[in-house]
Amino acid sequence: MKIKERLTLVLLIMSLVTLAVTGIVSYTIAKRALTKQVLDQLQSVASIQENRLIAIVEQNLERLVLISSRTQLRLSLESFVRNPQKESQDKMNRILRDAVASITCIRKASVLNLEGEVVACTDSAEIGASRAHKRFFIRGRTASRADQPYLDKDGNLALHLSGPHAVGCHSDRC
Repeated sequence: MKIKERLTLVLLIMSLVTLAVTGIVSYTIAKRALTKQVLDQLQSVASIQENRLIAIVEQNLERLVLISSRTQLRLSLESFVRNPQKESQDKMNRILRDAVASITCIRKASVLNLEGEVVACTDSAEIGASRAHKRFFIRGRTASRADQPYLDKDGNLALHLSGPHAVGCHSDRC
């Protein structure tokens, strides 16, 4: 092999090595930049969704307060607790039906006594049922809650809204 051919071969090998190193370094830098960009976008989306969920929970708590703060509902409940009469119960049921009709994403509302028994409900079939061992009742005894999702009988995502001195609500579109 002549010196000219050797020199050409050496230059070619050196050029290929330099090109390969440059390619690998460029690929690594581009991969890191792209990964950082994707992670930043995912963090941004996660932050937006977190704020959305917080807003939804706050909105649902406001709805719960809106229903449970109805003066006549509270007075009827106090009357029913002192003297369980059908008249007080019927009045609570009417108030709950009106409340559910005015807040479209609330599907059902009920009032439970301290023992967890349903004393008033938009679904009359549930009156008298015990909910004492249900998670929403137990957690709702200490603070208002709008963070208790569950699957309804049709497999759709729904949400229990509950709290002390509050009406229990079942929401499906909030």
